Amino acid sequence: MKNISAFLTQHPVFTREELVAFLVIKGTINTNTQTAIIQYHIKQGHIIRIKSGLFASIPAGSNPNTHPVDPYLIAGKAAHDAVLAYHTALEYHGLAYTVFSWFTFCTNKRQHPFSFRDYTFGPVLFPMPLRFKGDNYDEFFATETVKRQGIPIKVTNIERTFVDVLDQPHSHYASSWEEICRSIESIAVLNLDLVIQYAQILGKVTTIAKVGYFLEKMRDKLGVTENQLKILEKDTPKQPIYLSSLPIRKGGIFIKRWNLIIPEEIIKQQWKEPNYDA
Repeated sequence: MKNISAFLTQHPVFTREELVAFLVIKGTINTNTQTAIIQYHIKQGHIIRIKSGLFASIPAGSNPNTHPVDPYLIAGKAAHDAVLAYHTALEYHGLAYTVFSWFTFCTNKRQHPFSFRDYTFGPVLFPMPLRFKGDNYDEFFATETVKRQGIPIKVTNIERTFVDVLDQPHSHYASSWEEICRSIESIAVLNLDLVIQYAQILGKVTTIAKVGYFLEKMRDKLGVTENQLKILEKDTPKQPIYLSSLPIRKGGIFIKRWNLIIPEEIIKQQWKEPNYDA
């Protein structure tokens, strides 16, 4: 049976297409033989199937049932155009307040979430404006290619991630507003022009207002200028909009500049423990 140990050593997570391409280079072009080789190595415990068309390699002497597989690699290889995004990108950049077992990736391919061991992987379509591909941007706008165990994968950069979690504050995208606030407050540096550009590309007035509101709150820390805030301010909603997308909204404080109604617990950050004087 064809020895693929060299391939497995260099590919801790890989697609069927990648292994087949390796076999073809080595002279195995018959599809039935290729399938037989894959099945043989699964049976021998050299590789495990993560989902249809996606596998992980198992080092010699390791238990296929317990050998750890990097979930970021799984998400990054789950589709040919996969990009780690939303809360998963926060985690990758070391910004997330809470570690999730749900990994979100963007792709143009519609597919269902899948699970592997204790992890769940959720595909999300790229934002519509990026899918239409403008002259200066596409789905990979404001992303970066990083390496995990020598394997290149894509992740949204901090600027895009900042905007994305404000744009889609849902359970598996970014969790709660407490999680979002606690996470983004750990950001030390942002390319503010890129943040503004990406918010404008998405073209949602509510998202632009949310970006403006949080940048204003962090203006001293991030060095946000009044001119940058004014760029965002001119595209804010014409009518007051609730920050929360929950179907039942109770009260809130109206922030006139951004035409946003912000829940009091967010403004006061009520989740933080009180400071008691000695």
